[in-house]
Amino acid sequence: MTMTIGRIVDGVATTEDDLIGCKECPKCAEAIIRRARFCPHCKYSYPEDVYAAEQKAFATLEAEMKRQ
Repeated sequence: MTMTIGRIVDGVATTEDDLIGCKECPKCAEAIIRRARFCPHCKYSYPEDVYAAEQKAFATLEAEMKRQ
């Protein structure tokens, strides 16, 4: 399976593959693990509200995928 890395903005994954492993750092565009609170490449730190919304969206989407 080929992984497509899409940007996750305001808690929304742009592709189903984003749920599997990676997200794109909004500052440096490097691929980072989806549960990351900060980017290990540029040290960008997600604002708490954005990070919380993102993690909630991941949990919701994971639950939906398991039901399918």
